[in-house]
Amino acid sequence: MRAGTPTDEELEKMSFEIAVIWERLGRRRGFKEPEMREIDEAHDRLSEKGCHMLKHWKRTQGSAATYQDLYDASGNKSP
Repeated sequence: MRAGTPTDEELEKMSFEIAVIWERLGRRRGFKEPEMREIDEAHDRLSEKGCHMLKHWKRTQGSAATYQDLYDASGNKSP
């Protein structure tokens, strides 16, 4: 697993991989229902919803927005 914080470009690529679980991942990262609803209503495609959620997560968490944090939130166990 990579160390550090993903770039915006990497988050855009990840958004396709997390498209079907973007809501679960967002809730596990502390997003509240109003925030989730806003993202859901503002974007049509699942990948866009995931991308917006990931970028918002990175903006609000700063250096705590790490690959490890995303991995843990996805329901996987740390290696």
